[in-house]
Amino acid sequence: MRSDTNYHAVNVAVAESRIEPGVMDFRRRIKIGMTDFQVESNGAQGDATIHQTFSFDLAAEIRALQAEPSPVVGRSTRTLVSLPALRVLLVAMKAGARWDEHVAPGRITVQMLVGRIRLSAARRRIEMPAGHLAALGTRVPHDVEAVEESVFLLTVDRDAQ
Repeated sequence: MRSDTNYHAVNVAVAESRIEPGVMDFRRRIKIGMTDFQVESNGAQGDATIHQTFSFDLAAEIRALQAEPSPVVGRSTRTLVSLPALRVLLVAMKAGARWDEHVAPGRITVQMLVGRIRLSAARRRIEMPAGHLAALGTRVPHDVEAVEESVFLLTVDRDAQ
């Protein structure tokens, strides 16, 4: 099956086979943007998120995100995973860009991939060069400043509300 809508949902193939009564085996290969990822699920019928696995080529995702036109705010975001209780976003920020104080709807992690940001939370300022990781509790007010052009993974655990 082929469907071209902007860069979403290209080359989607779904196969289902019954494993045992009440259990389905779902296998989908989806191409979003420039990256292929494999989704596999072996769970009870109606609970397709139980055993899903996702795999991404982060270097390709970073190149694609950086190639997009930069918005006025100096921050671009690409959602890599969006499940009921979990979101993983790839965020690119231009040097000097700010993400003003806000709260996330759950616990978060920020994993630096490229560049350096300054994360301010709970009266602490955290310098985060590439390779560093920070974790914040639920609804902790925080802001982000890109000290240089930067890319990071933002993970939001929505079950922790």
